[in-house]
Amino acid sequence: MKDELANKIKEKVSDLKRGATEILQLIAKGLVLVICLVFFGSFLSSIFDGFFQGLTNQITVYALLCSKSANFYDCEKLGGETFLVKNSFHVNFEKQYVVYYNGLWVSRYDECEVFNAGNWSCQTSNSNEPKMSMRDGILSKLVHSSEEGRGVVNSYQQISYIEYLIRKAHQIF
Repeated sequence: MKDELANKIKEKVSDLKRGATEILQLIAKGLVLVICLVFFGSFLSSIFDGFFQGLTNQITVYALLCSKSANFYDCEKLGGETFLVKNSFHVNFEKQYVVYYNGLWVSRYDECEVFNAGNWSCQTSNSNEPKMSMRDGILSKLVHSSEEGRGVVNSYQQISYIEYLIRKAHQIF
């Protein structure tokens, strides 16, 4: 009787192990499927984002921003942290202005020369702010200082949408 009971318990434990293994395999397959769908969707989004750049009046730029340095490449040496940023720009070709939205505030630049969403240049009304421009979807800020001359401020590094999603997921998990 004890042997029979011991065998039944062993069978039940074995069944539970098989069931747990099957559940873990299903979870793993589901995670692989979700990851594939996210990457495929990101890939399609990045392709179409570039494809429609000249056809729409809006463009979104993804970047890493340094907390301590005006030069992004000196960020780690100076002990700065990098942050993910998402900047959207809405351009109006007819009226030649650009509206900038970064998730916290909206700014409108009226002194602009606009060709399309990915190619424009604006002078800011505040003399302390640098001139902003975009050429072929790459954002730059030009500084006007008598000491430094005219140069590019590299407090950020522009990244792709896919890299933005990967880094965002890494922050969450």
